[in-house]
Amino acid sequence: MPPQKPKAPRRTNGNLNQAMSLLIQNQPELIQNQAAFMSAFISYLSRSEERFQKHEERFDRIERLLAEDRKIPAELQETVARLQETVARLPEAIARLPEAIKEKIGFMARR
Repeated sequence: MPPQKPKAPRRTNGNLNQAMSLLIQNQPELIQNQAAFMSAFISYLSRSEERFQKHEERFDRIERLLAEDRKIPAELQETVARLQETVARLPEAIARLPEAIKEKIGFMARR
């Protein structure tokens, strides 16, 4: 068996120890900051959800109004069609009017 070399004394990295010590010291503050951030973020999400719900309700109302507005032209077209039919019958009704009045008042033509 070959002779073993004596092990060199282990050197520690001072910078690593300092960094780990600093990390351990700052960890409670980091946890506090994370908790504060999460609380603010959850509050923001809650407000955003409320606003989103209000927008959804508003869009629903707008869609209902638009659907009603689309019905109006159809109803107007039906009304216009009925009026046109009535107007088309007016000349005939007017032509029959004198005879209808005579009959109503009991007028008899001379013979």
